[in-house]
Amino acid sequence: MNNKRKVNRYKLFVLLALFVAIPLQAQQYRIYGIIRDASTGETLLGATVSVEGRSSGSAGNAYGFYSLSLPQGDYQVRWSYMGYTSETRTISLTGDIQADIFLHSETTAIDEVTVTSDRNPTVHAAGVDVKRMSISEIRKMPALLAEPDVLRSLQTLPGVQVSAHPKKLWIRLKNHLPL
Repeated sequence: MNNKRKVNRYKLFVLLALFVAIPLQAQQYRIYGIIRDASTGETLLGATVSVEGRSSGSAGNAYGFYSLSLPQGDYQVRWSYMGYTSETRTISLTGDIQADIFLHSETTAIDEVTVTSDRNPTVHAAGVDVKRMSISEIRKMPALLAEPDVLRSLQTLPGVQVSAHPKKLWIRLKNHLPL
């Protein structure tokens, strides 16, 4: 009987500890939505969402969707995308919030740009690589139906490829012009 009382007290202690510990944990809420271009309505792939004063953030997926989990509180949330004006809003997070964002494209007028170079380009002539195959070398190759096959023997040379259908002979160049 005494042993049974100890087990019941232990169970009661564990239950009370769980009921006290659960509310002490900070409940997480979500800020989520889709980030779009304000003029076209297209989603902005990889647009970023950040929270000032925190290291947490998120990026939009291929559909422009983002989701950010934070504990209850007030936050300065910033949405940004390269080539667009960033948007910052104060959000009071007391539950899940959907915030679809429309960013405006940012254009900057600049003066004329001139590109010059001091380097003189040098042109190198392509080297010609010649491979010769004598009739005696062709006859030494393994033959199909006791006859030497000229196309098969050409395939042993570097850069040559023979296609069966349709019958074509491809020659790849080994040397390239240096840039």
